[in-house]
Formats: sequence, structure tokens, C-alpha cells
Amino acid sequence: MRRGRERSFRRRPQRPRSLILPLPGEVRDIAGDGGLCANIGLWLDRYLHRNPPGDQKEWDITEGTKKREHILRMAERLEVKELVKAVNRRYSSLLKWYKQRGFEVRSFEAVPEWRFVVGLGAAHVLETGISLHRIFGIPIIPGSGLKGAARAYALRELAEKMGVPILSPAQAKGKQTPLKCFLEYLLEPDGSRRSEILSSLRKHQDLPEDARIKSLPPERVERETSAFRRIFGTRGWAGEVVFLDAVPVGGVRFSLDIMNPHYPNYYSSQGKGSPPADYESPRPVFFLTVEGTRYRFALAARRGEAGGLLPIAEGWLKGALQKLGVGAKTSANYGYWEVT
Repeated sequence: MRRGRERSFRRRPQRPRSLILPLPGEVRDIAGDGGLCANIGLWLDRYLHRNPPGDQKEWDITEGTKKREHILRMAERLEVKELVKAVNRRYSSLLKWYKQRGFEVRSFEAVPEWRFVVGLGAAHVLETGISLHRIFGIPIIPGSGLKGAARAYALRELAEKMGVPILSPAQAKGKQTPLKCFLEYLLEPDGSRRSEILSSLRKHQDLPEDARIKSLPPERVERETSAFRRIFGTRGWAGEVVFLDAVPVGGVRFSLDIMNPHYPNYYSSQGKGSPPADYESPRPVFFLTVEGTRYRFALAARRGEAGGLLPIAEGWLKGALQKLGVGAKTSANYGYWEVT
């Protein structure tokens, strides 16, 4: 190569763009402005369109992006449906892998009664998030969340069975409730320490005199609550049942929803600023939900004694899906399921 000679580069012809990805030009070209990508997760987290050059708000995210218009269209694409099929093949292979290694597996399917959203409060540039598969970008329900929901339902079931009252937030404010004491008993791995907690619980002033947990022998209480500790684990001990992520079975159907706080300044100051007033303008916040999509749930446990826990864990999980709901906004009827 001759020294001093300037190397010339041919620039790619620039085509006008109505929607611009905030990425290096070379990356945008390779991705075809994102058109070659069928991963919903990338579109939602990385491929956020901004206004075109020359626009007064050039670097602002477009209104269409805020309303997830492209995501709603993408869910109907054949490529996304193929991704869902690929995830189901991997899911079936995973269950087979568990069985080959001495695990018993139980699975079932369920459909949301209306809508659900998991991961709504996750940090996101669009203010609201949703839990998506890290590789395939389709909406999933993490196994950790399902385990937590099943544990909450199991706690309520056992508390009702033992006669432990569930106090209202106003009644429970600022004190150790019987339910909290009961949960401490369930999570304690040391037997002698559990006996002390049980003794203290039986003397609790808010525990009814006719509560079943008062009259049962300690050994009986141990037997009837041991499944909780074994399934979900205790402090320092892992649970014996594995809660797998739930994945969609067929196509994915998204639905856009909206939260519309009428007093944004009051809420953003946590009540310390100006009081709520009619001169404030509503600030709509859009978020994605999933509806009309069948999901597959699965649990696994070692064969033998641990395998006997599977029917109990499955019953608690189904109860949580049907009666407590999973995900955000369950008080607004999101997250309840019809188990098939």
C-alpha cells in the first residue's frame, strides 16, 4: 500500500426514513430498520423508533411506539408463531430431560379469564414493562412468580385449616399478627425453634379460642404443615418441587391497556407537593397485556417420597391461578385463569 494515499470509502446510499432506530447506521442497515427482526423483546427494549431528522422533537420516541403499535402487529406475524412453536419444542424436551433424570413431571394448561400482565413494574424506558423470554422474546410467566403465588395460596389454605385468622391491613398495622407468626413457624428449619414459635402462636391474643391449631398436638401440626416446608423450602433449605416457567402454547395475543392518573404532579411528589386539583391534566400511561392465549404450566420433583408432593403442589398452584391471580393488577380482575 502506498503511503500518503488517502483511502476512499463509498457511502451507502441513504434512503429517507419515516421511523428511525436510535442505533448506528451500519446496525440499522443490517437489521433492515428492525424489519428483519421477529424478536418482540428486542423491539420493546432496543428497537424503539424515534422521530425522523428535522422533526422538532427528533430524538423523542414516536407516539406509535408508546402505544406499542408495532408490537401488536408483530404478534400476528408467522415468524412469531414459529418462535412460539420452537419454545414449545424446547419445553417438551426439558420435561423429557427431567423424566430421564429421575423426576416426576406434572403439566396442565390454562387460559386467562380476561387479561394478565407479569413484570409491569419493571424498569423500562416506556415506563411499564412485561416479562419476556430472554432469547425468543415471547411473553412468559417466570417460575419464581408461580412459586410465590402458589406459596401465598398454600399459606392461606393452611391458615384457614388451622383456624389462624387473616387480619385486615388496618387491624394488622404495627403488630405481629397470628398469620405472620404462623408463616415464621412454617419457614423455620429447626424443629426445636418451631416448637417455641408454635407455643408463642397459641398464646397470641388475636388467635381465637376455638382455633384448631390450639387443640392439635404439636406432632399433628408438624405432619399437616410439613408439605409446605418441603415443597417451597425454608431458610437455608431448597424446596423439593421445581416450578417451571409457563409458556404460551399457540399464538400470542397482545392487548393494549392504559392507566390514566388524573393528578400526576400530586402522585409524583408522593403527596408532599401541591394537592390534587382539577387544573392538572391526566397523563396516560400505556402498557401491554396478554389475553386469549393458552399457556402451559409444569412442575417437577424427584421420584419416590418427593414425588408424592407433586399433587399437593399442583393443587396449590391451580388454586392460586384461579383464586388469587398471577401478576399485576389482580384487584382489577387481571391475572385470573381458567384451568383446563
